[in-house]
Amino acid sequence: MKKMLTALCCMAIALALLSPASLAQEPQATPESEKDTKLLEAFTQLGLDLMPYEGKAILLNFFTEWCPYCELEMPYIKQLFDTYSRDELEIIMVHVWDGEDERNTESVKERYSMQDMHFFEDRDRALYFAARIPGFPTSVFINKDGKMETVIPQAMNFEMIELVMERLDVGKKDPNATPQGAPDLTAPPPTRMPLPDIRLGAFQ
Repeated sequence: MKKMLTALCCMAIALALLSPASLAQEPQATPESEKDTKLLEAFTQLGLDLMPYEGKAILLNFFTEWCPYCELEMPYIKQLFDTYSRDELEIIMVHVWDGEDERNTESVKERYSMQDMHFFEDRDRALYFAARIPGFPTSVFINKDGKMETVIPQAMNFEMIELVMERLDVGKKDPNATPQGAPDLTAPPPTRMPLPDIRLGAFQ
């Protein structure tokens, strides 16, 4: 009799644990949209404020000058800058200071005629670590709704870039409008703010 009562008690406990009320309390996986929001918030806290570009698609290209694959990709990113609408797309070149400094940025700008493009200096590699970039170059594409669309951890050619632009619904420039190479005065360049104490991966 005692064994039967014990068995019944165990069964009741098991059923209680499997009830809808208890299942509703189980931890849920973080939705991708929340991860995107946290990552973008981390970018802002680390000094890269993307709010001025709200409503635009955004390309964040992480590069170093010593990376030969970055060098192969640069002409295509310049072609992207010259081809697609600046009202719909913002390109931010994130220079990761992996043994480099601002002189390397100036060298890249000069070599690939990127003087009118926006550059962000990741001096302490905080942005690089926060985004968990796997290597160089890595391109992070954010859609017009402010959500991460795709990450490409390799050098891109222009055909690849065009496919992403189609996915992001970014139009090409009107050849009769603003001359190529003219600076975009509709949004300020990215600014760097004081760095808070953010641990790697704390936002995920």
